[in-house]
Amino acid sequence: MKKSPPEFIFLKDEPQTKSEVSYERFYHNSIAPALKKILKDDTSPHTIGLFGAWGAGKSTVIEMVKNDSELDMPVFIFDAWKYKDDTLRRTFLIKLVDFLKDNKIKIDENILTPLYNSTTNSTTKNGDSVEDEKKPWYKKLWKTAKRFALLGILILSVIFIILFNTVWQHLSVADIFNTVLSFVASVSVLVVILKPAVEEIVKAAVSSLFSKQISQTEIITKTIQQDRLNSPEQFEAKFIEILEHVNKKMVIVFDNIDRVQGDVAISMLTTIKTFMYSNAKNGLVFIVPCDPAAIEVQVEKYFYGSNGDHPDSFGAAEYLRKIFNLIIWIPDFINTDLEQYTKDLIGKTGEISTLLNDEDVILVINSAFSRNPREIIQFINNLIAMVISTRGTGVKDIIDSSIAYLAKVLIIRQKFPKAYESLKENWHQPESITNGETPGERTDFITFMQKTSRITVDDAEPFIYFKDPANSRGLKNANGIKNALVAGNVTEALEASKDEPTDKLVEFITDLVAKYSGQENILNNVVVTQFEIISSLGIEADSKRYANEVAKTIDTELWQKHESLPLPHVFTLLSNKKISAALRINIVTRYLGVIGSEASTRAFKLSVITSFKENPTLLSEQQKTELSTILESKYATNEEALAIFDDVKTQETFIPEKLIMSYLASFDIDNLATKLSTIDRYKDYVLKHGLVPDVVSAISELFKKDMATSARYDANKAKIVEAITPLAKTFGKDISNGSSYLSEIAQNIIKVIPYTSQWEERSDQLIALFWIRNHVDSDDKQPIVDAINSYFQNFTDISHFQRPINYWNEETRGRLIRLILPTILPRLTTSAEVLRYVYENAAIEEKKTILSDLISRAPADNYYDIDFIGSLDKLPDRKNILSMLLDKASRNTYSYKERYFELIAAKMLKSDSAELRSALEQITALIESNDATQADVGYTFLGRLEHAQDTDKRKLATDLLTWLREPGRTPSAAHRVAFQVINDHYSLLQDTPKNDYIYLLFSLLTETQDAQVLQVALSALNVAQPSYKIHSKDFDDLLSRMQTWSDTQAKRDIFGAIQAFAGGHQSQAEKKYWDNFKSLYPEEEP
Repeated sequence: MKKSPPEFIFLKDEPQTKSEVSYERFYHNSIAPALKKILKDDTSPHTIGLFGAWGAGKSTVIEMVKNDSELDMPVFIFDAWKYKDDTLRRTFLIKLVDFLKDNKIKIDENILTPLYNSTTNSTTKNGDSVEDEKKPWYKKLWKTAKRFALLGILILSVIFIILFNTVWQHLSVADIFNTVLSFVASVSVLVVILKPAVEEIVKAAVSSLFSKQISQTEIITKTIQQDRLNSPEQFEAKFIEILEHVNKKMVIVFDNIDRVQGDVAISMLTTIKTFMYSNAKNGLVFIVPCDPAAIEVQVEKYFYGSNGDHPDSFGAAEYLRKIFNLIIWIPDFINTDLEQYTKDLIGKTGEISTLLNDEDVILVINSAFSRNPREIIQFINNLIAMVISTRGTGVKDIIDSSIAYLAKVLIIRQKFPKAYESLKENWHQPESITNGETPGERTDFITFMQKTSRITVDDAEPFIYFKDPANSRGLKNANGIKNALVAGNVTEALEASKDEPTDKLVEFITDLVAKYSGQENILNNVVVTQFEIISSLGIEADSKRYANEVAKTIDTELWQKHESLPLPHVFTLLSNKKISAALRINIVTRYLGVIGSEASTRAFKLSVITSFKENPTLLSEQQKTELSTILESKYATNEEALAIFDDVKTQETFIPEKLIMSYLASFDIDNLATKLSTIDRYKDYVLKHGLVPDVVSAISELFKKDMATSARYDANKAKIVEAITPLAKTFGKDISNGSSYLSEIAQNIIKVIPYTSQWEERSDQLIALFWIRNHVDSDDKQPIVDAINSYFQNFTDISHFQRPINYWNEETRGRLIRLILPTILPRLTTSAEVLRYVYENAAIEEKKTILSDLISRAPADNYYDIDFIGSLDKLPDRKNILSMLLDKASRNTYSYKERYFELIAAKMLKSDSAELRSALEQITALIESNDATQADVGYTFLGRLEHAQDTDKRKLATDLLTWLREPGRTPSAAHRVAFQVINDHYSLLQDTPKNDYIYLLFSLLTETQDAQVLQVALSALNVAQPSYKIHSKDFDDLLSRMQTWSDTQAKRDIFGAIQAFAGGHQSQAEKKYWDNFKSLYPEEEP
């Protein structure tokens, strides 16, 4: 039965050999033979650097060379990284000896003894070693000769001197030289001939000599202790000694030195140089495979620190170049080669390869490890381990559906840890982790993400945490809600949640809060966003589990982010009766700690205070007291904090009286306006606690202190004066409780008035004084009133006059004008602008006074009063004003009457009966003045009296008729207006006045009558239209008179006017009359 393949197989991270898969695809099959050829050459360099990036296959090349049977030389590979923590020289020599022994090279067993132990040498008193016994005889002789060399030279010198002074005394220098040379030559010949015999003799003598020395050593012994090898020179000597046992060319490889970090790497290079540049025999080749870039970094850090600040003349590459006689570079890989290589490697991983052998997986791997086969092996093993880890989880199927994304996450975690931390927080938007990345800063990461952009998921959470997704709780859009909550997107969360069952939604939210415990940022998003959902959808979250889970999360996990939590929602949660009392107390206590600490921001602390103010029931009595104490100690001068308590109920609950007293004590000139604004909010509290005198006193004290400095009105005093008005507005009549302090303030203001040059400032002073006037004792009022009147008496510009009045409301303006009116009345007749302004702002009674004074004071000949009164829409006390105008008109000459009459007529109403009668009396008087001009004025006035009644007009006409018929009065042209008035109202007359008027008119028709009067009478008759039937006596008398007249123009005018009345049906008597009348001028046609 065929055995099934294992579930998974981990790849071995070891050098490749020629027999292994994918070997031919890379460059090792060309580099290794080339290196072998170089090594076999007699001229091969002593030191070779095999350069390539980590994982490029340097170790593979070495392994291939080592295993090549044609090389015929031992290759010793020393793993520097493996023994980086050991003593390198010692370990190297030990492993070298082991290697030589394994390769059947005979080595003295004790050759490494000095590496482990110290040695002890016993010597005679002459210094000879007992071990010298073992040395060859000629070395013993040489050693002895060296010991007695000085003595020998001394003896020879003595012999030479004796010979020179005796035998050679008479010889020349040349003879002496020849003699010595002959002697040496003879001895040399003799030594050569007798060498064997001499050797035996000398050997025996030396043996005898040293035998005696050994005997002496046994009697006198001196022990010399020698430590084990330590110095570089000692190791070098031992290295040379070891290599003496190798009788052919040898290769020593120092592998993996580029894996060693920090100072250790440079120390290793220095140590290796000890062996590479030793005086070992020729035929020894050193190879150092390494990543030059990694080594160069370590070199620069070692010599010039981590900042890389080094002289321009220094180069790490130059440092390496000087170490090696030859450098061989391993070329970089081609991506297509690595893709197939990766695929082949995955194919060797067992059954799991069916899951991993996917083009997306290969793309992800090669996008991250495009130049390193070793990294690919390592990563595939890591990926296998990760896949195995998911087998027992609830996300197995999700992982299996996107193994490529799991590989992507693993690479991000391995190569880009900062990005991985971002992914943990943004797993709901996995591709967003590149946002904000600048290509120049993390090009490798951005490039990787771009290459693998097609490999992504909507939710990376299962690939990070291997956790089951949240239970949907039966929601239709659970995933959408979860992602929006996690992202903190309120808009999307509301849209996703709006149609879901609220009870299930609350449970789902609770699940998420519990699930993301420990993930602070995500948890914060979930909690903050769910608050908005619960609030916006109007959900009554009455679940005990929900309330306590969220509260517990805030208390234990999110408190570090408490400023990001929406306080209104948190306090609503705390008000939920289903929260455990312990949790509520703990969170409330935390918030009390916030407002009492210096850590949180000012704005947030104020928000917390606001929340407590709006939710006082959350606080126990003890906590309320604690809050009051904090406010008193930390916020007594904080305007914003005090402004939070904007009703007397909360002020009484949380604000102790001591706090207000401390607040008053903090008054100074610069903050006075702001402080009084706050006091305004505490009006009822201040009144209830009787603190008004304290407030006024605080201002008075400021004024006194500033007055003590200078009496001149300056900016400081101006601020105090400006503060009076809001103070008075706040407390109104209750400010009188501080009347004594107000008097002090008023006195100081009055004192500085003479030193105030700017009228605006004086205006402000007046405003303050007017406030104070109402609230000081009677004895203190008069100086204030005098100061106010003085200002208005001496104003020079209308704006100066208006400013202190405009400040007030309508009612108060009227009061101020009432106060100053006696002072300013004379000036109202000299400035129409001031008159109008004062009148418009005055109260009714003051308006009456103004108009009365104006009528009385204004000259009769300039119409100043009637021009102003005529411009008014309404007149206060109109009857009285009309009476005054009528009275003034009556006293004016007729030439000025008409304008007054015009105004009076315009302002008079139907109800003004008394004024109308007075007007009619003046009209009557004018008409009866026997002055035609005055009569015309009266007639014009009458015509304008729209509200005159018929009875009034009848009476006027009757009175004028009576006046015209008075005995002794002869009507004249001056009475024309009287006739005109009677004509105008003839129809209103009763029969008797009518008959009297007709009689009067007929009586005026005389032969000698004034032509103007005649015309008036004829015009009047034309209006009256008398008939013969009714007025036959008047007609008969006229005919009798006319029959006696001569033919004059008057007769003809009368004839023409009277015959016009002959129309209509006529009786016999009428017919007879008109025939007789016409006979006066028979030729005239009617």
